[in-house]
Amino acid sequence: MKRVNKILSVVVAVGMILLAAPSTLWAESAVPDPGNFFALTPEFDPQASGTKYSGTLTVAYVFSNDLPCPGLTINNMYVVVTLQQGNDMKPFNTDFTRTSTVPFCFDDTPRQIQYVLDLIRNQAIPHFYGNCIPGSTCPKFNVKALSNFLSSGTGAVSTNITIAVP
Repeated sequence: MKRVNKILSVVVAVGMILLAAPSTLWAESAVPDPGNFFALTPEFDPQASGTKYSGTLTVAYVFSNDLPCPGLTINNMYVVVTLQQGNDMKPFNTDFTRTSTVPFCFDDTPRQIQYVLDLIRNQAIPHFYGNCIPGSTCPKFNVKALSNFLSSGTGAVSTNITIAVP
């Protein structure tokens, strides 16, 4: 009985610590419906047809309070998207140091979305389409679907992603 009481006490203590955790640990909740993260962009089209590429999108954030933001500052975003079409599977990645991106406020969702779309546009599409030139000879793409969104609650998110190239 003493052992059960100790275990229960530990569980209750951990629960209390999590409830008292600063709201910065729950930063991802600023996205109202993460499954619709790209819904406000012209690239989002759940009805898109064409060649489908599916995989995983992962974003890890490095936060601070350096800028006068209403919430957190994103000092860095480590973005990895792994896409597969047939037997061709490839990971693509970027972060602020590779793109010379300056920190910005976490609530600037359009900028975060653009950062992810630029990774797909500048790395994934040229890979699958013979080193085409982004914005010139590369085909356009659509984000067709996001599913199985997961969040660490402390600065990392992951989701399955499907894009379509008409």
